[in-house]
Amino acid sequence: MKIILLSIALTLAGVTSFSQTPQSNFRFADSTAVWTQCHRIFLEGPQGTSASYQTDVYRVNQDSFFNNFNYQKITPGLVSSSAFVRKDSTRKIFLYDLELQSDRMIYDFSLNQGDTLRLYKPVSFFQGEDTLKLVVDSTDSVVYGVARKRMFMRCITGAYCSWFTNDVVIEGIGSLNSHFLSPYIYEFLFIPGDAFRLLNFEENGNTYSFSDSCGTVDIPEISSNNIKIFPNPANSTLHVTGATLENTFSLYNFLGQQILQQTFTNTATINTEQLAVGIYFYELRNDKGIIKTGKVVKQ
Repeated sequence: MKIILLSIALTLAGVTSFSQTPQSNFRFADSTAVWTQCHRIFLEGPQGTSASYQTDVYRVNQDSFFNNFNYQKITPGLVSSSAFVRKDSTRKIFLYDLELQSDRMIYDFSLNQGDTLRLYKPVSFFQGEDTLKLVVDSTDSVVYGVARKRMFMRCITGAYCSWFTNDVVIEGIGSLNSHFLSPYIYEFLFIPGDAFRLLNFEENGNTYSFSDSCGTVDIPEISSNNIKIFPNPANSTLHVTGATLENTFSLYNFLGQQILQQTFTNTATINTEQLAVGIYFYELRNDKGIIKTGKVVKQ
């Protein structure tokens, strides 16, 4: 799974609109910036879902000029060897999408309390996936080396809002709770809960901590889930067990095209023999909504 984002601490008294304070002149991050992030990886097997953890380190590598803009090159990228980020005069942050060969907005620091933000399918493997709409509950200013705007975001519309509780986003640093180069990306993929957590951010020789060390975290929403989808990798068949009510299992390719769909109760055997070798994404849904999503490798 490509997998499927970061925030900041000297809070001014009360809720302060950053537009009333001097605008900062730093880019998305200083040339010395380093992010250390905890990345939770979910694995499917015959015994259910298990989680492992790894620490990822990202850093500003150099500037690059292309597409008529100057970008900050950050290595590694989320799903490639490099990511390219730029900031415009309206305090919006854009990530160059290597697949689309165009920019897409990942942060908007011109927003104030009560403003809303729509994220138009930054990544979606599910055909007809809804967009996310977020509201800015409040903003203030914090100091991490320099004064930075902090935004408290909440999802209010979207099929995956149930996976998104609250996020804190800090100018020049990014999201505390998602991948900083692609906020909210895991909402459109198959990772529930806090898949990413910013551990610390370094800039100009200073280190700012935001979370405890990366390690085992209790995940009752996973451990209490009796639904098993196996084997993975799969060859000719895929089994689904432990589901209650009537469920619909859908499988999608990388283009978001639905490859197969099967409705069942409790258990199902999915014929995957005719599928081409590769990675597919599944969605398990009942009348209460989406209850499980994930990745399947066909070998």
